[in-house]
Amino acid sequence: MAGELILVVDDGADMREFVVEYVLKPNDYRWLTAEDGQRGLQLALTESPDLILLDLQMPRLDGIGMLKAMQEHGLNIPVVLMTFHGSEEIAVEVFRMGVVDYVIKPYNLDELLEAMASALTETRLRHERDQLTQRLVNSNVDLKQRVKELQTLYGISKSIASLVGLDTLLGRITNAAAYVTNSDDTSIMLLNDGDELFKRVVKSRDNPVQVTSVATTDQNAYAALQAGQPILVETPIENEQTIYNALYVPVILGDTPIGVLRVINREPLGEHEVQLLNALSDFVAIGVKNV
Repeated sequence: MAGELILVVDDGADMREFVVEYVLKPNDYRWLTAEDGQRGLQLALTESPDLILLDLQMPRLDGIGMLKAMQEHGLNIPVVLMTFHGSEEIAVEVFRMGVVDYVIKPYNLDELLEAMASALTETRLRHERDQLTQRLVNSNVDLKQRVKELQTLYGISKSIASLVGLDTLLGRITNAAAYVTNSDDTSIMLLNDGDELFKRVVKSRDNPVQVTSVATTDQNAYAALQAGQPILVETPIENEQTIYNALYVPVILGDTPIGVLRVINREPLGEHEVQLLNALSDFVAIGVKNV
């Protein structure tokens, strides 16, 4: 695995160039460089590198000073120390300060690559652990959401089986659609004998379901009705930096569209919401047929 971000902290320009050109570039690592520990600390704080290659003796702030400052800031970044022969004793002392390995100057490429690979093992394992943890959290959230949706659909099917009145059933379906999509506005529109769409039930986020009989001029609803398939529309709100997502799902009885189930939301709506509303629109059709 390559692509990790490596911070090279060394006061020698030739040494920094050597590490970048002959170690990092050929092995597909990303890099940052610093000429002393003070600049290295700034980059470590702002860029969160995966590994630091740290010179021991530098002006302004040396390697040990930078390690101490990293500890004070709570930085947990693996460090490979680059030191000259004769200072190994110091290198051993700083292992408890985040140093996981060291190389003695002048070193060859294989020595440095081996030390880097060993130091990055912990970083890679930590990234994999964090990714796995996040996937498990997301899976648990998704599972809870699916259970909620199934329970909602089951509740609607029980309402149909109990032969409740159409307005009551439509109200429950509207509540269910608002619940599973977390919509800001939900409505069920049905065609009258003159082929005009009328809002039969409506619900906004902060208000309960209301039974109504208001003709709609929403051309997207008529388009979904005519197409006989769901339509998803993004609508910018005038004088606001907000885009509403409107999903129109036709209610089809047999082969004939008879109405539209619409939800409007600030959050994105996609294929999963289409599937849920398709199921709920079938319940609407069943309720109308029973009447």
